[in-house]
Amino acid sequence: MKARLLHALVALLLRLPYSALLALGRGMGWLWFYLIPVRRALMLANLHKAFPDATPAWRRQVCRDCMTHFATMGLELFWLPRMDHEWQAQRVRFLAPELARQLLEQGRGLMGVGGHLGNWEVMGIGCVDLGLDVSYIVKRIHDPVLDEIVNRSRAGHGVEIIFSRDASRGVLKHFRRNRLVAFLSDQDARSHGVFVPFFGHPASTPKGAAVYALRLGVPLMFVNCVRVPGGRFEVEFLEVPLEEGWSFCDEHVAALTARYTALLEERVRRTPEQWFWMHRRWKTQPES
Repeated sequence: MKARLLHALVALLLRLPYSALLALGRGMGWLWFYLIPVRRALMLANLHKAFPDATPAWRRQVCRDCMTHFATMGLELFWLPRMDHEWQAQRVRFLAPELARQLLEQGRGLMGVGGHLGNWEVMGIGCVDLGLDVSYIVKRIHDPVLDEIVNRSRAGHGVEIIFSRDASRGVLKHFRRNRLVAFLSDQDARSHGVFVPFFGHPASTPKGAAVYALRLGVPLMFVNCVRVPGGRFEVEFLEVPLEEGWSFCDEHVAALTARYTALLEERVRRTPEQWFWMHRRWKTQPES
């Protein structure tokens, strides 16, 4: 019954024009903030931690806008099958489209690293539409029906999926095929991460991108896709350089992780309403 209802809901959403989807996202964001304020207190606490000098009114506005953004993104996730070449040509702009191809010319694959900012699903399908071979490292969604719907939509655009539990074995194969392998590196990594500054506070951060870059010699690129006015998106590619003499060691893994985390922080400061403030980013702290 649940599966049928979810498939029916997706079918209904796919019949809506994109303008209606945006309007529905705004309404859902309003309901989320005012009537079903799940995680609102956590979001406001995180915003206070990141922006201690901002006014309470500013933080509440960012919180409301953030809920609208992620409500809309949730709908867009189901709407992925409608995001064809024509839709993307009208709404997705790449700021440096040639960079990924240039880095892939080295023939070692390409590591793309970003965060839960903007709409990373649009970025993935946009990269495929640009002519890139893209693989995403993702976690399984707890609901198997939802997991199947989402990953089928990704695959329908040509994005290959590497589940995080299989990444240690599967990623190397994708690099050998000279693919862009991308994942989001801004959630609490607990004891498995490396502590680097994020908004002035130590944050346990996944170090996989730095490990692949330093251990395998795979070029590293920061990737980002933010929502801009008019129902459009801008995708940013930026090479993350390594210092001469860096090697695969704990010190340099931490330094490189800090480097791309700082790039993410800069972008979050520009569009704070598009980052995932409902996550307990600073939950794990260094032992005193």
